Amino acid sequence: PGRFQMMQQTVCDECPNVKLVNEERTLEIEVEPGMTDGQETRFVAEGEPHIDGDPGDLVLRIRTMPHKTFERRGDDLYTNVTLSLQDALVGFSMEIEHLDGRKVVVTRDKITWPGRFQMMQQTVCDECPNVKLVNEERTLEIEVEPGMTDGQETRFVAEGEPHIDGDPGDLVLRIRTMPHKTFERRGDDLYTNVTLSLQDALVGFSMEIEHLDGRKVVVT
Repeated sequence: PGRFQMMQQTVCDECPNVKLVNEERTLEIEVEPGMTDGQETRFVAEGEPHIDGDPGDLVLRIRTMPHKTFERRGDDLYTNVTLSLQDALVGFSMEIEHLDGRKVVVTRDKITWPGRFQMMQQTVCDECPNVKLVNEERTLEIEVEPGMTDGQETRFVAEGEPHIDGDPGDLVLRIRTMPHKTFERRGDDLYTNVTLSLQDALVGFSMEIEHLDGRKVVVT
């Protein structure tokens, strides 16, 4: 929980002419997983005091700052997996750090193999006192298939932010591909430029182009 120390003014009933005196108070707020931007917590009668009436309330409003990796939409977390064109075709390995420090390892060894995500997932411990969140190891898989388009999303249901009082949100990974210096992708096709001298164009030529997966393509 968050802890707030404040100087509270109260009416001194024993003071002559009815004065306000300061007293130190400690207020606590439960900042639970899943609290939304703008959500408010109200402390009744902890606001401005009044000599002739009841004091007002103290209202704390949650404000969340943007994150460099994750974007929150409701209870869901979105993040981009940025790949080079070569990585998207021949395989890749990368690590994403979750907000609570869990490591999400994203790998794909071959074109037709699924990506595998290893992560420490937080779940609600029903047997723990005061209902706490505990870590458990989880492995998530995503099919990173040939032809996945830029911006395509994969959703892992209930693998996002945990909630003590409700179901967790989803974890959404969005594929982003970077431009390649040699190849250009147009749908399922790959385009590349072959630059020739005038002499080669007239009398013939032979050259070798390296494909994204390391294969050699001989152009004659």
